[in-house]
Amino acid sequence: MSKRPLALRFLAAVAWRNLWRHRRRSLLTAGAMSVGVALCMATIAFQDGMFDLMFEVMVEQQLGHAQVHHPDYPGRRSMYDTLPEGEALLHKISATDGVQAAAGRLSGYGLIGGDETSVGGQLVGIEPVRDRTASPVERQVITGSYLSDAPEQEILL
Repeated sequence: MSKRPLALRFLAAVAWRNLWRHRRRSLLTAGAMSVGVALCMATIAFQDGMFDLMFEVMVEQQLGHAQVHHPDYPGRRSMYDTLPEGEALLHKISATDGVQAAAGRLSGYGLIGGDETSVGGQLVGIEPVRDRTASPVERQVITGSYLSDAPEQEILL
């Protein structure tokens, strides 16, 4: 028999005896470790839930699973960087296997003014008929109604 397993058994026996030599200290340490691990697990679970919710909100309400942009749009964020033949491209994307919904959007930033104050805001132009299938916004309207199928000078805040 080699000396290594014998030495390990000896060390394990001494360590086990030493643990119970100071019971209060050992139990206090084990309790503190347990509370620390439990708090870490709760925090990680909370963060995972928060990140899942943030992802769901961003994908469903803002970004979608995939986006098609004009090549200059990501850098300049100009409303005038639109796709040529956008309607034909939208029909082609909608006809692709596995695509549940596709909708065109035009977004930009502007000044939104009220009676007493003004703030900067993001303006998003949509096609209500297509956007109903691609976004849950219609179901989330609390007061008033969603945009009509052929909106004319309508806004949804």
